[in-house]
Amino acid sequence: MVELLNGILDQDETRVRDILPRIIGFGPGLTPSTDDFMVGILMILKVTNYDNNEFMISDWQGLYEEKTTKISENMIKNAVKGYVAESYKELNDVLYNDDILDIEAYVKRVIQRGSSSGSDFILGVYCMLNILYMRWKRRRYSEECCRDVGFWPHLFLSFRKM
Repeated sequence: MVELLNGILDQDETRVRDILPRIIGFGPGLTPSTDDFMVGILMILKVTNYDNNEFMISDWQGLYEEKTTKISENMIKNAVKGYVAESYKELNDVLYNDDILDIEAYVKRVIQRGSSSGSDFILGVYCMLNILYMRWKRRRYSEECCRDVGFWPHLFLSFRKM
């Protein structure tokens, strides 16, 4: 997983494409843990498009097919298109809301989803927010970067305090 996260951080499409097929479908349940984790990452990649993350999403389609359960395959397919479970969407909406204080309640609601699905999803969201924050820190003196990132650094720090 660390290798995958480093690939995403470095925007190394080849490394990400090599790693994804090895981790998709890993873990117990109808939606294995790594798949839920990946949906959290996908949601943040999809909604931010910070640093032109679309290249990461566009080629994921063939990487998960027939490597996991049908339910999970459909969940990832929908996440690639920007569709997630209602509680995930609500959390996403709060992430864009100026009222950062609401995040904790929505995170708790998501964590209650499934045996571990919600927690795995939240870990993916957290890791992707962390990656965005690290990218921002690397270039924080760039005016263009700061304009594009909006409130993400503040949001990540708020999320981290929970």
